[in-house]
Amino acid sequence: MNWAIDDPHELETAVAGLVFDSEWLSGDVPDIEQYYPWMSRQLFRIIFAVTPLRRLGRRLRYHFDHAASQRTTSRHR
Repeated sequence: MNWAIDDPHELETAVAGLVFDSEWLSGDVPDIEQYYPWMSRQLFRIIFAVTPLRRLGRRLRYHFDHAASQRTTSRHR
């Protein structure tokens, strides 16, 4: 996939009613200690120390504000 987003708020302007909630980075997962072997955890620590690499595995959470979406839609009619 050749698509990326630097600023999570960019999608809010592109999609009516979309609201950014939070950003979750893969290195912030508490289960890493529980589910991955020692060697993998060490590798993760190295990778997540480099900011551009840390952001590769991020997840963004959004929700739709239906009232805002309807206001935008009614303006375009």
